[in-house]
Amino acid sequence: MLPVLSLPALKLFSLFGEQFRFFIVLLWSLIPIAMVFLVEKYRPKWLKIGEISLKWPVIITAFAFMLLNILLYYPFKFGTWDSPQEVAAVVFTNHILFALTAVAIFLICRYMFKNDWYSVFGTIACMSCSSYLFWAANCKDHMLTVAFTAFVILFMVRYITSGKVLDAFFAFFLMGMLAWARPEVGAAVFVFSLVYYLGYNLYKKENRSEFFRLKIFAPLFTVLGAVPFFINNLYVTGNPLVPTFYVYLQKHLSAVDVNGNVIGSSTINNVSYSVPAPSGGIDSFVNIIQNQMGFQVTTLIYDIFGVLLKPESENIGVGVVCPLLFIGIVILPVLYFRNKSIFSDKDISLIIFLLFAAVAIWAAYFNRIHGMNISHGVIPDIRYMTPAYLPMGLLGIFGVFSVFHKNKNTETINEKKITLAMVASALTVVPLLIIVMIFKHPFGANYGGYTSFFMYLVYIMVFVTIIAFILVEMKIISVKWFIISMVLLVSIPLAWQIVMLFFYSEAKFNGYSFWIPFIENLYDSSITVQKKPL
Repeated sequence: MLPVLSLPALKLFSLFGEQFRFFIVLLWSLIPIAMVFLVEKYRPKWLKIGEISLKWPVIITAFAFMLLNILLYYPFKFGTWDSPQEVAAVVFTNHILFALTAVAIFLICRYMFKNDWYSVFGTIACMSCSSYLFWAANCKDHMLTVAFTAFVILFMVRYITSGKVLDAFFAFFLMGMLAWARPEVGAAVFVFSLVYYLGYNLYKKENRSEFFRLKIFAPLFTVLGAVPFFINNLYVTGNPLVPTFYVYLQKHLSAVDVNGNVIGSSTINNVSYSVPAPSGGIDSFVNIIQNQMGFQVTTLIYDIFGVLLKPESENIGVGVVCPLLFIGIVILPVLYFRNKSIFSDKDISLIIFLLFAAVAIWAAYFNRIHGMNISHGVIPDIRYMTPAYLPMGLLGIFGVFSVFHKNKNTETINEKKITLAMVASALTVVPLLIIVMIFKHPFGANYGGYTSFFMYLVYIMVFVTIIAFILVEMKIISVKWFIISMVLLVSIPLAWQIVMLFFYSEAKFNGYSFWIPFIENLYDSSITVQKKPL
């Protein structure tokens, strides 16, 4: 799916040849100018600090950076082994998917909270507590999966808040498209969403009559959305129900080295991870489902906690990347049992759906949970959990919003100031953390050391934030201290993302050089990464 979606970018880049980088520099420079004129038209107050207008300072700064980048500019050559035009098109498409994901998160928050500034706050927090910056900078399909997951959640949230059946139709249609991006994620999200959808409509008496007349057909739109997936499978595997990634050993899609070994195959504990193409028929489909649903029962609980908190492989844990999950699972139950009146029926429905969405991603990879806990990234890896960061982050944001909502009558809470405080934290705390990590190397100058550094910082700030919440509930401290702790907590995973983006994205085979000449020169002059030989 990702190469198909990248074809427009490839056509665009073909118009510029090896000078396509200049188009990106020009686009990068014009975006802030376009933003200024849009804000001036629709939100003119946002362009002012007191009586001072920010319009011309922003425009002049954008032009200054454009001139600086032109001064440092040189074209990318397509002749090198790691810089083909097709790779650039896929990376650029991932950039667009990243931007669309941010828009989707903002809209989700606005439908849930009815507040623009808090929606900006939620968007920044969710994007910070994820690995989306890193995956938007290379050719992997994780950003694609996240983008479609985000729009599935968006339309389900719209349906819950508005009750319009068209939103449900769109949500299930997008689940079919999600299956093309990642079959296991699409299938799991569909199953859990279907269970939720049926329960939500049958539980509410006022929905039942309409449900059996029209809403019952919404899940069928999943099949319509999955039509490209079925066609793709039929063309490659000969079976519309057998996904294309089961063809590693198929004659025209496998590669063999000089010794006759299949390139890309691996054997771990006498288990081969190169899977021959199924023979076809419904039996093959059933076998795929059985293999997907299998997992090691004896180590399941240990593996879940490992992947969540501290993987045995020394990779970073899901809970470290998205600590908002801990905030949500602590705050929401406490507030609900202490004061149910602050949650409307729609709030409860939204929270339950987000729980279903998060569990669906985990369920999609139960068969790989052991590998994710022990693997160093060769076969399964925690990167597969990337879509789960969104519903988990939204649960945390819902918890934070509930704290604000509960205390708004007793304390002055300004959502704009909170959001600007988060931006200020990103501009100060993030560089400070990176500088400390670079010059001090508290746990060693390697990936495992950097992971430990951010892991312990996250654990400390989660503890501090939960304590601050408890003290706010006990009326011992002001809610502003909870806000400060939240802002600092969110900054830590963002710093980790920046480190991954600048220190390790260059080492990825499926990445690309920095588009912006100024950033590339800053990287070359200030950062040295020692790469181990293969």
